[in-house]
Amino acid sequence: ILTSEIEGKVLRFRDHPDKRNCILTFFADFSEDSIDELLMRFNCPSVALRVDDWNEELSPWRVPAIFGNDDFGDGAENTLEFILDRVIPLSVKELSLKDDTRFIIGGYSLAALFSLWSCFRTDRFFGVAAASPSVWFDGWIEYVGENHPKTEYVFLSLGDTESKTKNRYLSRVSDNINETHDIISQYLGENRCELIWNDGGHFKDVTERASAAFEWIL
Repeated sequence: ILTSEIEGKVLRFRDHPDKRNCILTFFADFSEDSIDELLMRFNCPSVALRVDDWNEELSPWRVPAIFGNDDFGDGAENTLEFILDRVIPLSVKELSLKDDTRFIIGGYSLAALFSLWSCFRTDRFFGVAAASPSVWFDGWIEYVGENHPKTEYVFLSLGDTESKTKNRYLSRVSDNINETHDIISQYLGENRCELIWNDGGHFKDVTERASAAFEWIL
């Protein structure tokens, strides 16, 4: 695993001789210890972008705090622009990728929501691996219904007890992921959008769930 920095942003790179695909994912201080393990699981090059302000940099639009005091910002547009203009070109250089290398974007929780949102904004990503995405976001279902996915494949997963909560936002995550799957499948086809249910809540087997999401796309 190689570490690099660009414009104050930390990147982790892991090379691999098979250049057909490249994984693009995210990590933060709370996942610092597990990101290298995740990158090493794939039979392809992989890159991880460190996100310093998770709620701000990965949120497509502003939503008030649903627990604690931290609101969700609207920094996703800037993050996506940075990925397209800086992260991907640097990854191509550092990992000696080919012109036709396919980028697969994905992650867990809010990073999974960001990855899903990104596939409606750009056609740069071959697939989206969204493990336990934060599809409880206000306005998410309306956004998905009013836009068209620009990717080839989408993988969705959710823990079967994630919606069993008194939090009125989180309690709708199961209904929303079912609706997200239905809407995206109408565009891509049933065999190109998969929804898997995992045992347990949101914080169970995070690395394994993220890995399974990427592996399905691969």
